[in-house]
Amino acid sequence: MVSIPIVFSQRFPFQAKAVFRWATDYQPNDIQLMGHAGKRKIAGLPGSAFILTDTIFKPDGTKVTKKKLVRTFPDRLTWTNTHLSGPNQYSQVLYQLVAEGPKRSRLDYMGQHVEARTLAGRELQVLAARVRRDDVAIWKNLARAMGKDLRTRRTR
Repeated sequence: MVSIPIVFSQRFPFQAKAVFRWATDYQPNDIQLMGHAGKRKIAGLPGSAFILTDTIFKPDGTKVTKKKLVRTFPDRLTWTNTHLSGPNQYSQVLYQLVAEGPKRSRLDYMGQHVEARTLAGRELQVLAARVRRDDVAIWKNLARAMGKDLRTRRTR
């Protein structure tokens, strides 16, 4: 088993509270907004928590299902996402929004991507680069969708 740290930031031309509300308002079409084919089931739990069950349909016809526990902390503009099942079980991300002005904010993404297989050297470096690239792409896609919604004041 290997754990790969993934860290990056995504900037938004919106107030941090608005970004938090949008990002943590989980919807069945979130998978498409991320740039994937698939579906999402959302189950609310007490204490500002959710269980997300994401099923991704891959181009080769296979599907991957991941169950995640999300816990939100609105007063701190943070949330966590922990993989409970799926190919990356025990992976975890801490998302933190930081105000950078009255109408600007930054999301700091701090994650640990867990792989059940053992990797080392070049193979590990290639995987780490791919995982980071994929996560950055997801947040760029989400930022575009968020921009459309928040600019038109559409709620999700």
